[in-house]
Amino acid sequence: MCDFYKKNMKESFLEYTKYILDKVSFDKDLLKKEYFKSLKLLQLEEINQLNTWIQGKGLQLQPILV
Repeated sequence: MCDFYKKNMKESFLEYTKYILDKVSFDKDLLKKEYFKSLKLLQLEEINQLNTWIQGKGLQLQPILV
């Protein structure tokens, strides 16, 4: 049960981060700020997924390669 909860929380935080980045994409500085905040909280695999999503969305942000 605990592993299931942790997995869903991680996925939901990644999805929440995508939602926030999509909403602030109109302001490049705010987009960068939120992106760097998310890097502190996401794990390596999630960061890679986020970077792929950023490139796919065509957001005006240069993803950090980890």
